[in-house]
Amino acid sequence: MGAKAGDEREIKATFPADYGHEPLAGKDATFEAKVTEVAYPVPPEINDEFAKSFGAESLDNLKQMISAQIGQEYAP
Repeated sequence: MGAKAGDEREIKATFPADYGHEPLAGKDATFEAKVTEVAYPVPPEINDEFAKSFGAESLDNLKQMISAQIGQEYAP
């Protein structure tokens, strides 16, 4: 949190007790890391291309598919 590109950080962690590599299981570790890039989530544009990524032909088609799915889930 609060890191920016170029920052150097020290990260402390503990390997889980059931870690797959026995000599490290349950051990404390310190990692040195340099932040090279900070990315932020970008909400997608809701359009036909977005709908196609879900296998729909268009945004209207995706809306129909979702409505049908919800209808099936709540049908008596």
